[in-house]
Amino acid sequence: MRVGRSFVAAVVMAGALAATPTVHAAPPVGPGGDPPPPPQPGPITVQYRNGSGGLSSTTSIPVGSAFRSAGGSDRAPCTFMYLGLDPDGDGPLQPIYEPRESLQWMFRETTDTVVELTPEEWAAVAELGGTDVASVFATYGRVESAYRRFDVYCVGTQGSGTTTNSLVTSTLVSIRDVFWDPYARIGTLWTGLQLDRPVALTVPDSGLFGGLPVNMPATLQIDAAPWRTYVSAPSTYRGWTSRLVLSPDSLVFDLSFDPDDGPATSITVDCLEGSADQPDAGAIPRRSSDVPDFAEPGQYDAPCVWIPPEPGELIVTARITYEVVFTVSGFADVLAPYVWSSSPLTVRVDELSVVNTRTGN
Repeated sequence: MRVGRSFVAAVVMAGALAATPTVHAAPPVGPGGDPPPPPQPGPITVQYRNGSGGLSSTTSIPVGSAFRSAGGSDRAPCTFMYLGLDPDGDGPLQPIYEPRESLQWMFRETTDTVVELTPEEWAAVAELGGTDVASVFATYGRVESAYRRFDVYCVGTQGSGTTTNSLVTSTLVSIRDVFWDPYARIGTLWTGLQLDRPVALTVPDSGLFGGLPVNMPATLQIDAAPWRTYVSAPSTYRGWTSRLVLSPDSLVFDLSFDPDDGPATSITVDCLEGSADQPDAGAIPRRSSDVPDFAEPGQYDAPCVWIPPEPGELIVTARITYEVVFTVSGFADVLAPYVWSSSPLTVRVDELSVVNTRTGN
């Protein structure tokens, strides 16, 4: 699948220069030497782009958000220009503008509309193999570099009762701001992601001989369903749309072998890498025609193959490691790998006996 740059959503990158809001100091005294009035009360308002491209508004701003500290500290006032009257003139009273303080900050988002992948494009991503998925997200910027741009206003009320908005500056607010931090909602994405649990299998089928014969190389397998890319359902919050994308990175088999005579041993058998192209159904990997019918340990070595050395009890656990990519509106970060294991498969290893299966003899 060829992915062009139109495949990548664009918000505002970290390289953009963020302007720091400028707060004008209120005068120490009012006109005529009177003490200045207290800051006008009111909420902080944030108008942000929602998932549908329109503007939503909220006054619910968590502590620690940059939207609460634009004045230099939590809930510091802003300054707007108040139309008052000069009482010191010799003639008629003259209107003058004087700075007044207000607690009513307003932030209005000016970021370009976020472009998300369509459901059809996400379905195409889910059909890709591990290396192809990695090439898609290599074109994305890191989640840490995502910002949203806002114009910053100071809202005040004039003596006439008219509300005015004074533009203070513009600023960038990081994706990691507590106002919307998508990382805080990763748990929701995991909850909605259903993985197929691998099932450990062997060739020869342990049920055929009642176990695995000594010195008969066994190909270790799983059912094909879990060896694919998983894309979680999207989660949209305050304009950010996030997903988890899991791609198989490796398959190994953990073996615990307890021989009838001797100490127990633990063995890890490497099997598949994420770039391995496998069938979509049945057992994988297919048993290679190069695997001999019989061999002693050390005589033959290949991925996914284990040679039973002597009679004993064997426990097989298949373990898939997935690469986890966290995407947020066109940005991506690689998270810690996720390991998903099968239920243990217990198999008896014993000497192969010749059995007459013909009747009447």
